[in-house]
Amino acid sequence: MKVFLAGPFFNEEERKRVREIAKVLQDIKGLEVFIPMKNQFKPLEFGEERWRKAVFSNDVIHILESDVMVAIHDSGDKPYPDPGTMWEMGFAYANRIPIIVYTEKDTVMNLMIAESGRAFVHSLEDLIAYDFNTLPSNTYKGKII
Repeated sequence: MKVFLAGPFFNEEERKRVREIAKVLQDIKGLEVFIPMKNQFKPLEFGEERWRKAVFSNDVIHILESDVMVAIHDSGDKPYPDPGTMWEMGFAYANRIPIIVYTEKDTVMNLMIAESGRAFVHSLEDLIAYDFNTLPSNTYKGKII
């Protein structure tokens, strides 16, 4: 099973969370994981047009090739989720790729995200316990906007 791991990685807290989740998915769950943070076309200059196009195309291809997406809803110290991650979730949903939403923080979630997630996990322990073979669904129980 191939997993696309969507999530922000703009500060050390976010990068640490991506690494921890990737480790669970790869080492404990034995899944093949595409991690955008590790695939950013380093020979190209960050932000320049060729880099932007390469990163965007690469992410789109890997989302479409994935069996499931794990999307990190928390966005470090920001009071809102990462817009790029939210776009990736919408694209995955539109292409019928199940989305497992990872959110550690007690936060208010947008209705569209709450309804598009197949399942919601709130800790690494929840992620370890989640059955990626059957992809059981559960409903978001928190506050929505």
